[in-house]
Amino acid sequence: LEIQSVWWRELKEMANKLELFFSSSIFDDATLPVLEPLGLDFVKIASAELNNIDLIGNQIGLSDTFIVSTGMSYLDEISETVRFLKAKGIKKIVLLECTSSYPAPPESVQLLNIDFLKSVFSLPVGFSDHTEGIHHAIAAVARGACFIEKHFTMDKKMEGPDHILSSDISEMTEMVRNIREIE
Repeated sequence: LEIQSVWWRELKEMANKLELFFSSSIFDDATLPVLEPLGLDFVKIASAELNNIDLIGNQIGLSDTFIVSTGMSYLDEISETVRFLKAKGIKKIVLLECTSSYPAPPESVQLLNIDFLKSVFSLPVGFSDHTEGIHHAIAAVARGACFIEKHFTMDKKMEGPDHILSSDISEMTEMVRNIREIE
């Protein structure tokens, strides 16, 4: 199920009402005119779009904060994107350590990269969690991650690649509670 453009305004209003941040990963220029008038609290660059400098450039002005997922990327590609964002005046950049598998096998998760990315870029680093369960996200916070991206579902048994690795309401509540304790 994809979000229909008419739903975006309602989602934004609901996020504001619940005092939640409102954002979206943008995968094409056609989505920009739908989201631009609503205002994004941050722009999320998906791993698959990290090298799409034209698309990233078209998102400048949507927010002063960019969250950049680094899955599938080489260090020089991450560097190029960070340099580009800084050159465009973006001062708030958060990099996300990410394993771009659905679901990500536990042995593929590289939480030590949180430290590595911090040391190389001197930027805040978070974790994009594509594993089943919540323990990797909690461990990432213990390693110093300042931002956690975890997919959400109403039902883990639904069709599609994301539901099995997504957290339902009770798991998300548990994850947030545990993260707050670690913090």
